[in-house]
Amino acid sequence: MKQVLVILLLSLQAFAATESVNGSGFATGFCQGGGFGNMCLSQLQDRAKQDATRDADLQCRIRQGNLIKYSGYCNVNCNPPYLNGDQNTYVSCNSSCRFDCDIKRP
Repeated sequence: MKQVLVILLLSLQAFAATESVNGSGFATGFCQGGGFGNMCLSQLQDRAKQDATRDADLQCRIRQGNLIKYSGYCNVNCNPPYLNGDQNTYVSCNSSCRFDCDIKRP
């Protein structure tokens, strides 16, 4: 029984592979300071991350695979990185994400 299971597992590995895929994202907006400034900045960070995740998903689908979303991580950088008090400013955020992509091979 163990031999059959080992053979089955080895044959399944021949038909699947995991590759890393990268995605990049971008979001911009005008944020008004005060109580909602940090919320605006946070929303821009989330939009940039979502954009990068969609890009990574597209890269995975091009390889005829499925994105493993729990396997990923993202870096988000915004300029400016935070808002001071009543600062009203234009904010741009960039994001870079890496995920695993499960590719089925014939």
